[in-house]
Amino acid sequence: MLELGAFYAPLERRAKSTGETIRVVMESTTNARAIQRLLTQYGREAGIDLTAEVLHARKLRVIAESVNKCDRVGANILTELSRSNLQLPVCYMPDDEEFALREHLRARTDLVRIRTMVKNRVHAVLHRRGILTPMGELFGRIGEGFLDQLELDEAGQVILQRFRTLIGQLDETINESTALLQTMPGIGLITSLTILAELGDLTRFRSRAAVANYVGLVPRHRNSDQKYWSGRITRRGPAHLRGVLMEAA
Repeated sequence: MLELGAFYAPLERRAKSTGETIRVVMESTTNARAIQRLLTQYGREAGIDLTAEVLHARKLRVIAESVNKCDRVGANILTELSRSNLQLPVCYMPDDEEFALREHLRARTDLVRIRTMVKNRVHAVLHRRGILTPMGELFGRIGEGFLDQLELDEAGQVILQRFRTLIGQLDETINESTALLQTMPGIGLITSLTILAELGDLTRFRSRAAVANYVGLVPRHRNSDQKYWSGRITRRGPAHLRGVLMEAA
């Protein structure tokens, strides 16, 4: 906070003397929410009128379609835009409850993906040694018994045991995460919870088509004169939400 205060000191003095509002705009990044909250806190503690907005980078076509990607150029363009009276495309920022829920759900999804990756490594260990696995789930009751009775070379045995130990730890962590999420009021299914958390305030969507476009499940298309082209889905928007919807489908 001290470094932030030193950086904004000239603007802070001017704002206090003139009563002007300091408007800060930034492109959406991974830590944009944290920076926005830090700036808001700074303005409150300094006793100045400061607004911090996170702008939708894709909708700022003047930046997204720039030939040269340069932070200095982008910052200059954002500064000029912020001085105008244009209504800039601001990103939706979740409140603390929505943010915490998203973090829990995304962390659980990441753990499941890591577990899948480790399970694939176990299959690879067996495949390289020409070992056929039993039908069904290798990591179920029958599969675990099959792995217990395997006689492998020393390297294979050590690696297999490490992977199995890691899978067991991931299983325990994922189960704990699932139990925590299912204790939340009114929630039964992880998929439903993910949809609600990722969409946030539903009133900001005008229609179901707007939701589909936000998630990135609509096809790309170009329509000019008598030519029409349609391609794959745009894949824009929250990947976690798109992933659970595709799995459900």
